[in-house]
Parts: sequence; C-alpha cells; structure tokens
Amino acid sequence: MLMRRCLLCCGENSMIPRQIINRTIENLHELSGIDLRYYNPDGDLVAQASSDGDDLSDAVSTFAASETVFEESQGYYWFKLVDGNSTEGILTARGEEEKALFIGKIALSQLRELMIAYRDHFSQSAFMKNLLLGNLLLVDIYKRARNLQIVPEARRVVYIAKADFENMAAAMERLRKAFAGNRRYFVTTVDEKNIVLIQELTADEEQSHVMNTAAKICDTLETAGIRGSKVAYGLIVPELQQLPVSYRQAKLSLEIGSLFYRGKRIHSYDKLGIGHLLYQVPPEVCRKYLNDVFLLQKPDELDRELVMTANAFFDNNLSIAETARQLFVHRNTLIYRLDKLAKNSGLDIRSFEDALTFKIGLMVYDYLTSVEQSDGKR
Repeated sequence: MLMRRCLLCCGENSMIPRQIINRTIENLHELSGIDLRYYNPDGDLVAQASSDGDDLSDAVSTFAASETVFEESQGYYWFKLVDGNSTEGILTARGEEEKALFIGKIALSQLRELMIAYRDHFSQSAFMKNLLLGNLLLVDIYKRARNLQIVPEARRVVYIAKADFENMAAAMERLRKAFAGNRRYFVTTVDEKNIVLIQELTADEEQSHVMNTAAKICDTLETAGIRGSKVAYGLIVPELQQLPVSYRQAKLSLEIGSLFYRGKRIHSYDKLGIGHLLYQVPPEVCRKYLNDVFLLQKPDELDRELVMTANAFFDNNLSIAETARQLFVHRNTLIYRLDKLAKNSGLDIRSFEDALTFKIGLMVYDYLTSVEQSDGKR
C-alpha cells in the first residue's frame, strides 16, 4: 500500500519546508514507481513516498555521520544532501536498480536546488530584516548586498500591511504569489503582527505607482478573506542604506492612520495631514485643548449619532445636501441634528472655524484615548 506522509519537520539547519520535500519525492514516485524516503541527519523520517519498508533510522544516523556521500546497501541507494561541510538530510531510493539510481540522482538534484533557493531567500530575508531594524553597519550593508546580488543604488519604498492575520505564513504566500515573477518586490516580516513589502522602483515610477501597489496589497489580502487589512508606506528613498527611513515612516503612517483616519485602508506618510502634527503634541496639552474647546459636553458625552453625522458632514465638505443624501435623511432632519450638536457641544460646525475646531477636537480625543489605553496595558 502506497504511503505518503510527513512525520517530522526537517532538522534545525534545513530551510526547505517539509511540504515541499514531500511533494517533490511524491511527484517522482508517481512518475517512476521508485520508492523514495527523506530523513533528517538524526534519522527521523521527514517525508515518504513508498510502500511499507524497513526501519532505517539507525542506518540513516550511521550514514549521516560517515564521510561517504553515496552508497548502496540493504537494497537501497543512499544519498547525502550536503551544504558545505554540513549534512542537511539523507535520501534513500529503492526499486529497479538502474532506474532507482537514476531517479535517486534526480531527486537529490532537485532537493539541492531547493536548498540553495531557500537558503538564498532566508539569507536575503535576514539581511532585509536587520537592515530595516538598523542592526547593520554601513560597510556591512554594501558588502552583504553584493554577496546577495542586491543592487544598493536603486530607488525603493517600504510598505507595511496589517490585518487580522490568523495565518501569517499563508498571507505572506498570497502576497508573494501576487507579485511573483518580479524580482523588484521582496516580502518579509519584522514582527509577528505585520507583513513588510519592499519594492524597487524604476526611474519613471513615482508616488502614483506606489499608491497603486498599496491598493493591490489590500485587494490581495481581502480577496484571500483576510479582514481589516490596512497598508501604510513611507517615502521613496534613493539608496539601500536609507531603507530604514522609509520603514520607520511606513510604521508611523500605520500608527497615525489607524488612529486618526480609521475609515481609510491606505495611509501614506506624505498625506498624514494634521494627524501627523497632533501625534507629536504632548498629552497634557491635548487635555487642556479639549477642556478649552468643549465647554459643554465632551466628545465621549455626545450622542454617537450626532458624532457620526458630524463626520459625514466633514467628509462631504460641509455640504448639507450631499450629507443628507449620503445619510439617507431629509434635509430638515440633518439641520435638526446639526442644531442639536451645536447646542450640546457649543460648536456650530456649519461655520468653517467651528467645524475645524470640532474636527481637531475629535482627533485629539481619539489620540488621548489611545494614549490612555496604551498606558493601561503597561
């Protein structure tokens, strides 16, 4: 009976996902009929596409510790997958002699190519992560970039995607597929909550192209059923060494955008507006502003329907007709709500000055609420 299984993950040094190893040897088994197994150097079975066979754990450990990279014994062909001086795994092949030897060599070659590809990817990923976090010296940036075949003198920008990631690895794979076939995009993570995408730009690609890419990231995540996706990005930087600047800008954009512009899914560092200014104001100054402005009811004491109406009024550029149409209410109903808001808050937002004061007040209130919640978690 044919068994296909993946019992244990690879050894700590192996970078190839066990699913990939399993799929590789399964495909070869289906094409050739040759029984294939892959073990880690400790003798643990990682993947198998074969009939029931012998327990080879002890023999695998012995072979892994030997100087031999290939041998034939116990009715099997034994192949050692090595990376430099390190043994990454052991492959066995059993079947018709010449055919088993040939298929074993093909399987070993494919595993070797996968090992190199994943090693290079993880090396680039580690390099980019350390670069974004500012953990590299300038001389190391250029030296390691050359070794990894990364062009230092290229325009780049950093995006950060945040959502309700139940499976971070699956979300990253979705984004990699969306931008597959283009070496100008690099997807990685810096923490457990956000996905980072680094884009290399051509000479004629400007902010409008960056905005389109951010929208594509959001659309890709939402199509995959990932809810609440938000994307922020920094400014375009001319050289690799300045990439941490774009990353910090994207991170700040995500924080400010999520706080002050909750209705938007894309936040750009150069379009943070007054939210960027308020974010830098000390909390005690913000509290004084609220006390000075809201002499009657404070924002948290106002009717939520009135606050929603005010936000819709702002979104429609203080137009009563457009706001009434958006809210599906009669013009007189809207005017009644605005009169009630003016009575409760002391600010008539039909006046531009009062509208600006009220809007800033709401943003300041959201900011203080966020600060107090953060303090409460510490």
